Amino acid sequence: MTQNITDKIEEISRDTYANYLDEYYDIHGDPVHEDDEKIVFADKVGHELGELANEIGVERSQVAEWMHEKADDVDYNWVASDPVVLLKE
Repeated sequence: MTQNITDKIEEISRDTYANYLDEYYDIHGDPVHEDDEKIVFADKVGHELGELANEIGVERSQVAEWMHEKADDVDYNWVASDPVVLLKE
């Protein structure tokens, strides 16, 4: 994955945390993990990563790879969902 793609995903992740966090609680319920650097929700519906990929013009698999790398330390079974990682500023 290129640095440009990573930068775009990180920017949107931080913006989402800053401006849309309440909506994520409404859509996904309680986060599965939170620490000083990030908050992680389980996307059981499967639409978040696709929307983000469309927004920045990359493949969904690239966004999923980044999200899974950032959520690697989270104790959660990701078989039925993908992590949605929101970076804190």
